[in-house]
Parts: sequence; C-alpha cells; structure tokens
Amino acid sequence: MKKEIILTKEQENKLEEIAMAYSIEIMERGGLDERHNDREDFPEISIWAIKSIMEEAYKAGLEDGKKMV
Repeated sequence: MKKEIILTKEQENKLEEIAMAYSIEIMERGGLDERHNDREDFPEISIWAIKSIMEEAYKAGLEDGKKMV
C-alpha cells in the first residue's frame, strides 16, 4: 500500500515556483492549481521541461531533507 505524502504549503509553493520557472505554459496559466477544465489542466509541455522540473524538485527535496536531520 502506498503511503500518502502530505506537503507543507511551503513545499507546494516551491514546486509551483520550479514548474513556472521551467514551463511558460504553467507560468502563463498562473500556477499548478486545478481548474477542472481539460484545456487548462492538461497543458502541452516539452519532455525536457518535465525533466528539468523533476530534477529541480528532486534537488529541493534533498535540501529539505538535509534540514530535517
């Protein structure tokens, strides 16, 4: 069974900041909040942007983890 991970507001804001820095589509849309609209909730985004977003989010998680130790 998969354990649910609950992010703090600060962590959610950091992920949104990262996504908006690497994707103009997400930046122009105004963030990662759900809009319940297919056109707005499924933006066209390049694979390299997704890769960069994931790498930066991973680095942010590592840094956050170091603070907890």
